[in-house]
Amino acid sequence: METVIVNIRKQYQIPLPYGIEVILDTVHKIQKLYPYKWFTSREEIIKELKCSICGKIVNPMQPCGHIAGRVYCGELCLYEVCKLELIAIALVQDPLDKYAVIKPQGQEYNYAVLEHLMKGLSDPFEKWDYKEIKRLKPEFNDIKMKQDCPCGSGKRFKRCCYPKESSWMPHIDFVITNPKKTLGKDIVFMNSIWK
Repeated sequence: METVIVNIRKQYQIPLPYGIEVILDTVHKIQKLYPYKWFTSREEIIKELKCSICGKIVNPMQPCGHIAGRVYCGELCLYEVCKLELIAIALVQDPLDKYAVIKPQGQEYNYAVLEHLMKGLSDPFEKWDYKEIKRLKPEFNDIKMKQDCPCGSGKRFKRCCYPKESSWMPHIDFVITNPKKTLGKDIVFMNSIWK
């Protein structure tokens, strides 16, 4: 929903107040950096909603007068789902709502990339972006194209492992506009995150 609002405002060149557009953009980029790959997406029929401000049951034909997402006397208005009929739950990889994360039993997620970025940022509104690229795996870093391939095949590296997909690994380059800190060494995604 937030992405749709931002796109509509961009299309009609309506600025979002209070730096909200920056916050939404930052949240979207951070969500992409999380190692989560699988989420649940619900298919449901909402049968009853209640307003968090006045406590009245609301529906499209009988609104209570409060608007979900607005703040009333310091309290955010939400419509609480009281009754629903669950039809199905699907496993998805890139939903709009990335909050229903699946964590397989015994699997630990690696947050090193996010931790690395957070150490380099000096404030929440600092402008940053990232590029996803591929780099040679560390065991190939010092090998010249005309040297023997480290795999032991007897062929030159250029004609053996260099062109193979298995010799490369995903990598992230962070780009911070006017950084106040340095990020230090490059951070590398481990292959297990991307499987």
